[in-house]
Amino acid sequence: MKPAPVTRVTVLILEGGLPSTAVVITDILGSVGVIASLLDGTPPAPHFQVTTASAVSGKISAPFSLSLTAEKHLDEIEGTDLVVIPAVGIDIDRAVEQNRRVLSWIQVQHARGAEIAAVCTGVGLLAATGLLDNRPATSHWGVIKAYRKRFPRVRFQPENLITESEGLYCGGGVYSALDLSLYLVERYCGHEVALETARSLVIQPPRIWQSSYAIPEAPFNHGDDRIRDIEEWMHEHYAESFRFEELAARYGMSQRSLDRRFREATGITPLNYLHALRINAAKRHLETGTKSVNEVCYAVGYEDIPFFRKLFVRHTSLTPSNYRKRFGTYRIRSGLPT
Repeated sequence: MKPAPVTRVTVLILEGGLPSTAVVITDILGSVGVIASLLDGTPPAPHFQVTTASAVSGKISAPFSLSLTAEKHLDEIEGTDLVVIPAVGIDIDRAVEQNRRVLSWIQVQHARGAEIAAVCTGVGLLAATGLLDNRPATSHWGVIKAYRKRFPRVRFQPENLITESEGLYCGGGVYSALDLSLYLVERYCGHEVALETARSLVIQPPRIWQSSYAIPEAPFNHGDDRIRDIEEWMHEHYAESFRFEELAARYGMSQRSLDRRFREATGITPLNYLHALRINAAKRHLETGTKSVNEVCYAVGYEDIPFFRKLFVRHTSLTPSNYRKRFGTYRIRSGLPT
């Protein structure tokens, strides 16, 4: 059998970058087809050729008394299939100024056909290239307000842990580097290889939605006023039973038009948007309330308890009960058994 082609990956080492996000992705992608094979006693067959690169020679300064040295200078990269932008500092203007040479290099690589992945505040650098204009993106929830002002043409969706749009990938918080890495493994190598990689490294498969750390956001930032009105209605009435056909008619359109315009504006379907609202509400109940899992299910608009449990796991990688054990502040304060 002909071996699968090896994907060339360039992980950037940035001035003022958070080194953990660069190291995590370097380690995970570099281990695909290697660690699992060594554990099984079979010959390694790497799926990714990972190179670290920077715009300067020598050590790159980073916060918290740590510095990194890239393997190559950007000018030495002859070709790459995937560029990874790690997290940078909170001050995006400073990060852009420190890494202007890198931004132009990213634009050139994208024009040559490379896909681009950015983690956490590294999404700000990707946005600064203009490549995310009119596209969905996510980042750390704490910088979304500032990023929406700084990059008004980007459709930020902070409730998503990962976004993908025509070869541009974004990951949410700092430790979404793990999730984004495995997401990329699945994207390039398939589901089985991603699961094999997760097992060999003893890490969980990627989560779908950003978990309990963000305050629920207002509707998406986009230019379709009619869809924004529908989003606002759904925010107010998510726990009620309604049909999308009736909702579409309320706003003077067919359900088909609603589905098309909603996806164009937000990047997801109305149904998935509703599920996200309900699951976020369920998480808040589990974090701070005393309702049973069944009561939470009914409170957020579901009547089928097994379906609710399955959907909750899909969105959070945890059962409702385990989510409460991990994030339930009421139980922690009160000392109630978990």
